[in-house]
Amino acid sequence: MKRYFLLALALIICSSFLFLGCGSQKYIKPMDFTGLDSEKQKYLQIVDYGIEDVWKATVDYVSSAFFVIDNMEKDSYFMNLAYSTDNPAEYINCGTVQKTTVGQDYIFAAAIGHVRYMTMSGVILLHATRTMKLNGKINILLSHQGPEKTQIRVTVRYVASERIDYVDSYSNPRGTYTDTFSLNTGGCKQASGDGYICCPKHQIEESIITGIKNRLAASSH
Repeated sequence: MKRYFLLALALIICSSFLFLGCGSQKYIKPMDFTGLDSEKQKYLQIVDYGIEDVWKATVDYVSSAFFVIDNMEKDSYFMNLAYSTDNPAEYINCGTVQKTTVGQDYIFAAAIGHVRYMTMSGVILLHATRTMKLNGKINILLSHQGPEKTQIRVTVRYVASERIDYVDSYSNPRGTYTDTFSLNTGGCKQASGDGYICCPKHQIEESIITGIKNRLAASSH
């Protein structure tokens, strides 16, 4: 009861002294490491195996992983996969959001899959439910680099879909915000709607190359 009284009091103060501000938001953008050699190693490597062996290991690995195989072209050593997740923060970094609304503090990753918070629309207190999903395509390309040497290149298209549903204190719908934006392996990009900057973590790319290398190592024993 005391909590609701304090909340109501805060709203009255907001209504009376709107110019003082009852809500604030700070955005901390992510660090861009995509140009570092250590990041490039996550999606582009040369292994000491022939291209036929690498192709076989690639097929074995992706067939057992969570990816969906869309297309395989043996003649060009090219493979196209699909993926999706309800927690984009595993694979992209969109920085951190810090919000304060009528004394309540919220801190969350901008790429988190699900979060709830309060926000102000003028003098109206709204309850927001924000979700984000991630899906896209993965390209794997093998290229011959010499006797017993093969280059593995993995590139990912990240497509993030954001949705925020607003309701008032009586659970009445107060609107929905949606945004969809994309980015690719090797570079950051600014979201079109809310202005967040998102960078790939290159975990999908790295996990695929690591999986292929593990299959190669296992087959050579």
